[in-house]
Amino acid sequence: MLTLPTYITIFRFFAGLMMIMAYAFVAQPFLIIFILFLLGAITDWVDGFLARKMNLQSRFGAFLDPVADKYLVTVSLIVLNAHFQHKILTIATILIITREILMSSLRHLASDLNVGHRVNVNKFGKIKTAVQLISIGALLAEAATVIAFPLYTAAEIGVMIASILSWVSFINYYRSISTYFS
Repeated sequence: MLTLPTYITIFRFFAGLMMIMAYAFVAQPFLIIFILFLLGAITDWVDGFLARKMNLQSRFGAFLDPVADKYLVTVSLIVLNAHFQHKILTIATILIITREILMSSLRHLASDLNVGHRVNVNKFGKIKTAVQLISIGALLAEAATVIAFPLYTAAEIGVMIASILSWVSFINYYRSISTYFS
């Protein structure tokens, strides 16, 4: 049974798809993309809050939430790279996407080893996500010219910091289960 928090999580997939459609078919797509990203980022917090508050946490929701996050972030970074075409942003994007692929594989391995609890999201991962979402949001705001002053450099540095934090968190997660490898 799908719950309200799960429907809210599913919205992030819809938002990502609409971002792609806007980029492909709208002449000036970045205001739409920025708004969809902002709504998606807000739902990242809302779905978890409601699931805990309403006692509606589920395995499916726990699986779907990080996938929806990765989808929204990946779509946003790819669209930003197509728009800005800047090497530092491209490097950060490659680092973030590669880490997310490896992290998904690590979570699968941890589940197979019955130590999935060792790769649950922690406070450090939440900080990484916050830096990533704020930086991507600022880059999208810059692309949409929502903000009158240039944020590009600061936001690009934020995405690079997020890419570094993501790898630090991956290494920590890897260390937490590496003793279970045979």
